[in-house]
Amino acid sequence: VLTKPDLVDRGAEGKVLDVMRNLVYPLKKGYMIVKCRGQQDIQEQLSLTEAFQKEQVFFKDHSYF
Repeated sequence: VLTKPDLVDRGAEGKVLDVMRNLVYPLKKGYMIVKCRGQQDIQEQLSLTEAFQKEQVFFKDHSYF
């Protein structure tokens, strides 16, 4: 499981995608990528439902992920 895709530096997304495509460190069952709540989200008491919705929007709208 790869986490924090929102912290990937601009220009490095392709390398992360290579890992996700199982090209760099092949795993039998591949990889999953998730965007968890950050510390600010936790301090602001963002619910898990709201965090899940933010995660879905992030992956839907991000040009690489």
